[in-house]
Amino acid sequence: MSRRLYRDRSGSAAVEMALLTPMLMILLFGSIELGNYFWNEHVLAKGVRDAAVYASRLPIDNYICPGDALKDEAGLEAQLKQVISTGEVTGGDVRLPRIDDLAVTVASLCHQDVGPSSGKTTLTGIYSLNNGQVPVLTITASVPYRSLLGTLGLGNPDLSLNATQETAVVGA
Repeated sequence: MSRRLYRDRSGSAAVEMALLTPMLMILLFGSIELGNYFWNEHVLAKGVRDAAVYASRLPIDNYICPGDALKDEAGLEAQLKQVISTGEVTGGDVRLPRIDDLAVTVASLCHQDVGPSSGKTTLTGIYSLNNGQVPVLTITASVPYRSLLGTLGLGNPDLSLNATQETAVVGA
């Protein structure tokens, strides 16, 4: 009887499938989660890029050079948060989950070392308002990542998405 059970192969496919199913499920859900993470990261980076384009076209008199300051920093951050989260200055559909937790910071720095081979060229035109200095903005955004598997109690709840973009102000 034991030899006959030893040679019986009728249940081997079921046993193999039972052993491989957990690994296949990990690969499947891991691929989906990784794709979701990269998609969310791309959407945030695109939003920050859109906000940098918007901020670079605001009137140059919003920026104080020399002094590396913004006239209405809180108002600008609120506008940029709206552009990052929806892609629109007003209204629009939300691009990312948990966008309410979006943290946006704007840093301004005035550069005078511009021109051919950094010969400290005196700039005219719109930059004459700032003594020939160019305001450069650095926009940083951070939002907590909402894992697809987080609802199952899996994943890292402290994971966040971050994006940074730097742009020179060219005015409206």
